[in-house]
Amino acid sequence: MHMCTHASSGTHDNLGSPDKATPAVETRITDINFNPTWTVPASIVKKDLIPKMQKDPNYLTDNKIRILSNGSEISPKSVNWFSDEGTRYTYRQDSGADFNSMGIVRINIPNPYGVFMHDTNTKGVFGDDFRFISSGCVRVQNVREYITWLLKDTPGWGRQQV
Repeated sequence: MHMCTHASSGTHDNLGSPDKATPAVETRITDINFNPTWTVPASIVKKDLIPKMQKDPNYLTDNKIRILSNGSEISPKSVNWFSDEGTRYTYRQDSGADFNSMGIVRINIPNPYGVFMHDTNTKGVFGDDFRFISSGCVRVQNVREYITWLLKDTPGWGRQQV
């Protein structure tokens, strides 16, 4: 893609929560991933996911998040959530528009911060995911229209295909 995009804070010091601000970047979109899985960042595992598992042992299963150890899935019941054991694993949420934190699409924008653009699965309360506070990524409202616009010069990718 030769589209330039900005996630800029303008005159504000930052966007998002103070400790998870969206950085100002200028970059090019490299690819669009439909129906993505989501790998939970280590900071969210420690700050949000482990405390949720301590309170509700079914949290991961209910939210379709799998625990991976060296590529193999392990049971949430096998982890001691009251130790640092939970920080040693990879957590991947299945794809699915109704529950996945990425929604229906992830838009990759190379940058040194590891942030990207994505849909939101909480359509009724745009910009407020009750499970996880955004970690600096950019949620896109009306994402299908945005993707249609991005792909307008790409044959075979009209609004119907998106």
